[in-house]
Amino acid sequence: MNNTIALMIDFLKSVNYDITFDDICMTIVKHKDDPWNHFNKFIAKPDGVYNYVEVHMGGYDEKKRVSCGNFETACFLTLALFISRNKSSTQEDLLLEMKQYTETILNNASDYWRGQFIIDELNSLLK
Repeated sequence: MNNTIALMIDFLKSVNYDITFDDICMTIVKHKDDPWNHFNKFIAKPDGVYNYVEVHMGGYDEKKRVSCGNFETACFLTLALFISRNKSSTQEDLLLEMKQYTETILNNASDYWRGQFIIDELNSLLK
């Protein structure tokens, strides 16, 4: 699975996504010249997948979307969400790599707070 995550990171970097690691936190965002791009920022942490949403002028909060068991699962979910949005340009071998883990990962993830859209999108990879 670590190999699959590495392939996912390489693919997303090749289609202009920024991925950073800080401690036990992975952040992924579509690179744009848009200063408001934090709305598209997803964060993988050991307890789940988060995204930034605006809460008031000048301040932002992390809202949990999907709960999962560990950092590897959170990374996989976050990367797979972005890759599922690039299906038309995704390499077939990468999709096959992902599919072998997707079902297991989804069985260990739960909708926490409006996170069902991530789960639904990843379930569509299995079809």
